[in-house]
Amino acid sequence: MGFFRRFWWIYILCIVVVLPTLAQEQSDGEQSGLSIDAPDVATVNQTIEVVVTSSGNPVPGAIVFFTFPTGDMQIQRTTDERGVAAFTPDDAGRLYVLAHKSGVEVAEAVIDVRDAPEYVPLINESATPQSTDPDTGSPGFGCAAPIILLVYAIRKVLNR
Repeated sequence: MGFFRRFWWIYILCIVVVLPTLAQEQSDGEQSGLSIDAPDVATVNQTIEVVVTSSGNPVPGAIVFFTFPTGDMQIQRTTDERGVAAFTPDDAGRLYVLAHKSGVEVAEAVIDVRDAPEYVPLINESATPQSTDPDTGSPGFGCAAPIILLVYAIRKVLNR
């Protein structure tokens, strides 16, 4: 009995520190936050699908906001039974995605929306290859000679 009277403060410390910590760990397991699975890069006028999950499970009925920082428009979608929300951007730029569900911590993601690459036709689209004469044209030095002369001149000036 003397041991318990001498070290009563240890029991108080356990009640005050350890029990709330254990309770917090249990509540974290029960109510984890949302997660957004979204592409890093997307293309204008092509549908983007984001998947909202919690602890790896799809979250139906989550509200997903798609927002461009430059515009005043914010598009809102609700996830389906697979946790998927879709949006088709009509403008390039950074697209901020925010998912929210009542009672669960929100999740955020950023998607870089780029313009569609343009089709550039080949210069020679014929089926037969054209022969080239290897002895014509420059030796391939391009602008190397002027750069070498410039470096030489700068070294001369600095060494004076």
